Parts: sequence; C-alpha cells; structure tokens
Amino acid sequence: MALDEALLEAYRHDSPPILRLYAWEPAAFSLGRFQPVSDLEAPAGAVVVRRLSGGSAIHHRQDEVTYALVAPYALFGGLKPRAAYRSIHGAIEAGLAGLGVAAQDRPQAGGRASRRGLCYANPTDYDLSVGGRKLVGSAQRRLGHCFLQHGSIPLSPDPRVPGASSLRALLGREVEREEVEVAVLEGFATLASSWIHDALRDVERARADALVGSRYGCASWTNAK
Repeated sequence: MALDEALLEAYRHDSPPILRLYAWEPAAFSLGRFQPVSDLEAPAGAVVVRRLSGGSAIHHRQDEVTYALVAPYALFGGLKPRAAYRSIHGAIEAGLAGLGVAAQDRPQAGGRASRRGLCYANPTDYDLSVGGRKLVGSAQRRLGHCFLQHGSIPLSPDPRVPGASSLRALLGREVEREEVEVAVLEGFATLASSWIHDALRDVERARADALVGSRYGCASWTNAK
C-alpha cells in the first residue's frame, strides 16, 4: 500500500498512465481509508493494513491479481471519478473477455461504496460484476488533477464471502496468474494509445520506505478509526 501511494506521489500529470500488477505475500486484509478497524472481523494472527483509498475491507489472498493505475483525470474528460472507474473497468472487462468472462460494470445490486464489512459482499455502481456478483473491486484516491485506482481480481472464490465470484468459478477451469496478467495488459491497450507498464523506480521505493516508517508500518495508522 505504501508503494501504491508512492506511485501516485511520483506521477507527473503530463505523463502517460502507469499500470502496475502485483501479488500479496503474505495474505492480508486492507481496510478502507475511513473504515473503523473495529468493523473488521479478521482471524487471529491475520495481517491487517490500511490503504489510502476509500471503501470497505478487501481480503487479499495469494490467489489474486492486484492492479494499480495512476493517470490524469483529463484522460477521462475532467475531474470525474465515475468516468474513470467506468473506463478502467471497461479495459479490464475487455481483457477478461479474451478469457471467456462476460462481465458488466453496473451490477443489479448497485449503490454507493460502503465503508463497512468486506468489499466483495457489497456490490456497487462502480464495480465490475457478473450476474450481480462483484468480480473486480476497486477504489480511488485523488491527488490534484491525477488519481490512483487500484483493485483486486480474484482467481478463486474468497471463502469469507458467501457466493463470492472468481475467474475459476466463472470459467470452470484452472486459471493461472500469468494468463490473467496478460489478459489485463491486453485490455489496458484499449484504454489509452500510450501507457506504461514497468517495474518500480528507485524514487518510488525510497518514498515507500519512508511511508512505511511514518504511516503504513505504524499501529496508529492502521488503528486510526
């Protein structure tokens, strides 16, 4: 989560969008920026972090592809978070369609993002869903005229969310992380004519280390609410 914030801080508004794909080791729960820590019923010994974006908690497992994208809102017609959500989820939808997934970005259960419970138990207007069940959960954080959007794409159902969707459940077969990453990259090629998918830069690593020391590694941040 510190790396995601560092990515946003280091981003220049006149640069192409930057996309990063990553995994979690160990598994962890990420609390939404304004979510009370008392709202999360995590098992004893679970890793709990707080992210800089809003919404409710996500149970990040190793069996997941997580994405983070930084971009200027101008790319999506101005300071319109909803338009950016739709466009980015549209790119992910296009990529997953290549795997055989027929998703849609407006679940029947619609609504605003909740700050309570687990993210995947509460579909909203912003999410990418299949059959009214959330498949891709995302959240945003704005910094000036730019933003970070990050989210998770589960490969298998989360046992903590009854009826949870996942790529393996939808496709009825094993789905490997590598093929999902390739599909997502192909989908993002439909989003912008120019964008960057690269490794972490030294300036981002240095800033992330500082953020861990001052914020993300501190109980006062995680337990702030």
